[in-house]
Amino acid sequence: MNTSLKILTAVVFSLPAAIASGFEIGGGGGFVTQGDDRLSPATYAWMQTERILVSASAMGEKNSSYSQQIIFPVAGYVVYPAKSKSVQASVGLGGMISYTRLANSEEKNAALQKLQRTAGLAFGLRWSPKISRNLIFRAAWDSVFIPPGLSVMYLTFGHMQSVTAGLGWEF
Repeated sequence: MNTSLKILTAVVFSLPAAIASGFEIGGGGGFVTQGDDRLSPATYAWMQTERILVSASAMGEKNSSYSQQIIFPVAGYVVYPAKSKSVQASVGLGGMISYTRLANSEEKNAALQKLQRTAGLAFGLRWSPKISRNLIFRAAWDSVFIPPGLSVMYLTFGHMQSVTAGLGWEF
């Protein structure tokens, strides 16, 4: 099981069992942007109660010289603008966890592997109309703003955002 999938599974199932009723869970796909010129396809998963959202987008890239796995987790407080039942906004914390490994070496040298973590302020919008009694369609936009200097990668652009869509089930 690769690192991104392990982290995504941990994020999705991190809410305690005490809130086992009145929540929704789902998944889908979409795209994540990192700065102005990098767009990557991603998988998306979420778990949400009435007011608490935990979601993550995961993506990876592999070529002849390196492999990289990135997860983009978000945890936030959900509000319903204009008392809408299908439109949601959220604010909270988000971040990026990135694992990069150079493929040209067989050795497990720390200089050839890098694990980066950074966090920032997350905002999001979601449209979640019900398709049937329990089945939900979800289109989501999430954005994380990273303070400059927390990571060399974020020194130049300071944000990540995802546009995703998927299906969920409301319990």
